[in-house]
Amino acid sequence: MNKLEKSQNFLGYIHSFRGFAIFNIVAIHAFIPGFLLANNYEIDFAHPFFIFNEVLFHDSTLYFALISGLLYTAILRPRGYTRFYRSKFYYVILPYLFFTLLFSLGGPDGFVDSIQVYAQMVLYNLLTGNAMFHLWYIPVLLFLFAITPLLDFLLYHPRWKVPATFLLLMLPLFFSRTAMVVSPNTFLFFTGCYSAGMLLGQNVDGILRYLDTQRVLLITIATLSSLTLFVLFIYKVQHIAWVDIRESIFYIQKLSLSILVLQAFKARGSAQPPWLFGLARDSFAIYFLHAPLVFSLGFIWSFLFKTPIPEYLNILWVGVFTLIVGIAICRLITAGLRKLMGQNSRMLVGS
Repeated sequence: MNKLEKSQNFLGYIHSFRGFAIFNIVAIHAFIPGFLLANNYEIDFAHPFFIFNEVLFHDSTLYFALISGLLYTAILRPRGYTRFYRSKFYYVILPYLFFTLLFSLGGPDGFVDSIQVYAQMVLYNLLTGNAMFHLWYIPVLLFLFAITPLLDFLLYHPRWKVPATFLLLMLPLFFSRTAMVVSPNTFLFFTGCYSAGMLLGQNVDGILRYLDTQRVLLITIATLSSLTLFVLFIYKVQHIAWVDIRESIFYIQKLSLSILVLQAFKARGSAQPPWLFGLARDSFAIYFLHAPLVFSLGFIWSFLFKTPIPEYLNILWVGVFTLIVGIAICRLITAGLRKLMGQNSRMLVGS
């Protein structure tokens, strides 16, 4: 196999993992309308489908954090910080600014009617990611980009690498993400997974090859952490002291699943799933666009919950339909913008 083929295969399985990540992120939101419609616009946190949805898809943004760290050390690091930060400005900050300006136009009480109020809302929403419920992750991502040089120094320094690796990977076990809210704890929680990605990217082939010998252990960890999460949800256990124990277990679950999924895609070589290619290419645009779309689509089917069809079938049907059609509409919008604007569309929607 020549260098080009190796490069294509490498990019192929990382690309597939990015598509897998955005699918999971959209999925957790796509099923929420069904839960709300089934319970008079409230969520029954004890509903078996809700618990399953959470265990399977919650904290899928950790996949995104891992990918970002991995791509930095594996591909972007040799290109220098100037190019790194320039690309983040054009393809993350500018789209985030656009969607914040767009989503800040309206709220629960309707459209804003004052330039001053709108300007204040935009500034607040830029800092907090509150323009739409899913945008909280972008300030977190920008924080990770900002501290990348510090993490880079610590994780490569001969003296600090070992203690820094241990401390950074332990952060999510003791500093929990706080729902969909930007907070110091949320920053630290995602720093751990981003650092794990940076470490993996230093020698991704070698590390995955070694971890392939530990496949049984990884499957055991992923299975036990998932079962533990079911138990914690069923018995409504969430906090031990200041730690959200569910978030700690989610970190372990998603990290082990990440390795297993990466290994599975890597084993396919150049024969990556074609349907994941487009998802991966449009992943940032899908992330920015999907939230209002999936909620609008989900509530279209409210009439189903007034029929004798079993509730769980309605929740499943509405969720699957919303997931597939929501992603399709996001990609159609992205394709249209790409057709109109060419590569400049990346500065508007990220893809």
